[in-house]
Amino acid sequence: MYTHINVPIGIDGISSVCYSPDSTKPYLAVGTNTGRLRLFNCSAQNEPLCVYRSRWHKSIRGLAFFPSAPNLLLSTSSHSGIKIHDMETQKRVWLSLKAHGHVPISAVIVTDENQWATGDENGTVQLWDRRQPGPRIVIERKDEEQPSELVFSTINDLAVGSNCTKWLYAATDDGCLAVYNLRRRRLDVLSDTLGYSARSVAVVHGGKYIVVGTEEGVLCQFTLNEFETCSERFSLRPDARSPHGHTTIEKIVAITDNLLAVASDDGCIHAINVMPNRYLGLVGRHRNLQSPDVTSSGDCMDLSVNSDCTLLASGCPAIQTVCFWPLAQWTTTSCNASNFKRKKRTALLDPVQQDYMSGLLSNTNCQVPESEGRSGDDSDSDDDVINSDSE
Repeated sequence: MYTHINVPIGIDGISSVCYSPDSTKPYLAVGTNTGRLRLFNCSAQNEPLCVYRSRWHKSIRGLAFFPSAPNLLLSTSSHSGIKIHDMETQKRVWLSLKAHGHVPISAVIVTDENQWATGDENGTVQLWDRRQPGPRIVIERKDEEQPSELVFSTINDLAVGSNCTKWLYAATDDGCLAVYNLRRRRLDVLSDTLGYSARSVAVVHGGKYIVVGTEEGVLCQFTLNEFETCSERFSLRPDARSPHGHTTIEKIVAITDNLLAVASDDGCIHAINVMPNRYLGLVGRHRNLQSPDVTSSGDCMDLSVNSDCTLLASGCPAIQTVCFWPLAQWTTTSCNASNFKRKKRTALLDPVQQDYMSGLLSNTNCQVPESEGRSGDDSDSDDDVINSDSE
């Protein structure tokens, strides 16, 4: 199994990676800092073969395939351009050079077979349809106290739930989860601030939970229709620290319905189980294979999972290498964690407790859960659980 591919384009780093949703055509699209695109055929066990190369933008910010038309590849740029190319005919089929005026596009996601959403560095979200030349919906974020004033905060990431035509979730630079109602064409809910910039967002458990990763290195979990305040907070392992004191989460992608891959700014990729919330382990570290001894930054790392959830691709703007990580181990571990039931450890009551509990228990020599008998001990079942605070 291949583990990496180099994209030798001068000193270009990898700004975006995206797998095709079509399992019969296992393509991986790779975009670079200077707007070049490469399309690789990643057939099983074979070395990835570059089947298309071109320069589309001055800088590629995002890539996305359409599920119903996997031959169509959408790309966005830091110069506010949007293009759609047909990978079979290698021709451009849709174009908007100034989609967000002169504001850089910072996030993109395909919402259905014909539509997609984009977010920019001013906090504006637009919904597009490839059958129309301009945006269908433009939603600007307004100040709650002064509705005539706009709030400018970069949209760092976008995600959609199981109902792609209704809810759109955005991680914003001012540390909020923004929830857009696409049917009503408005911003419905803005969560309480998370204290740090919200860097990425993912949806799990069939849309029931929304997970936001922050600059602090904390994963904040929200429950559907309870968006104002996060219901759970849990961090990466305490030993995962950056020189500045904490690990910034750069990207989150859902591998399965309860398994996340989380990229951090130290170049590490972590496996996290959701419900129960557990740190499963380190998937790997994205390195510069040409200089393996040199520690590279993982800032703005991008992740993508292939169609059958067996392989994860990672790319980083500071490195010209795309790395691949097998996922079989982590999907199995996640299934075991989800099926895990807490073991009831018991402890014999001491004489004082027996006297106190006499009359309440049918047998004073019976055993009670250790969490009641010895409040200072922790259950074995908590050994692998990551830190969490329920709010």
